Amino acid sequence: MRAQLQLENRKRKRRGDLSEPEPIAEISIYKRYWPMAAMAALTIAMWAAVGFDLYNRQYLSSSPTGLFLEYSTIGGNPSNQTCSATINGSLLMSYQKDFHVALTCEIIDATIDRLEDRRMAISQPFSIQEGAISITTPFSKEMVKSINDHLDMVSTPRGGTVQYTLQYQAVLLPTAGCDVSNLQRLSDIPRCGGKLLPEGRALRGISSRLPS
Repeated sequence: MRAQLQLENRKRKRRGDLSEPEPIAEISIYKRYWPMAAMAALTIAMWAAVGFDLYNRQYLSSSPTGLFLEYSTIGGNPSNQTCSATINGSLLMSYQKDFHVALTCEIIDATIDRLEDRRMAISQPFSIQEGAISITTPFSKEMVKSINDHLDMVSTPRGGTVQYTLQYQAVLLPTAGCDVSNLQRLSDIPRCGGKLLPEGRALRGISSRLPS
């Protein structure tokens, strides 16, 4: 377009046409391409937000959810890792007379029925009381073995890490007649008169490290 106008203006001068020449249209690169640039920036920002949200939910978040005021895993080596949570006991006061509260955590595996998976840790029962109830339980032998087997299977070097997902579960156990040592699976809890609290569930991404 610019070249055509320049050619026309030169022809007018050769003909002696002294009238004001046609203005040369200036179409800047910015005006031409800014809509595409804006769309690209918006797309990048959207996917960055989605990616951060997924990462935050799986690997950073321990913010309050349901009964949990906070939840975490302490330690880096599977043999010394523990599941920890702070439970809002004030929400459980209606169960205080007949139940204690306990914490379970288990490795999430979509190939196994969660209720029947033996890779579960369960804490000792705690009395229900107003306010925060802090509970910690070490990983079970089955959990440690499963993590170490996975580290070996993927040939993780010494000092390397593997990531997986744990599910934290707050449960109620009867104040009498339920021996924690007999609870090997989540399905064992209702069988002894206990309850799995649907509002007391949370997921967290975990890293375990092979000793150097």
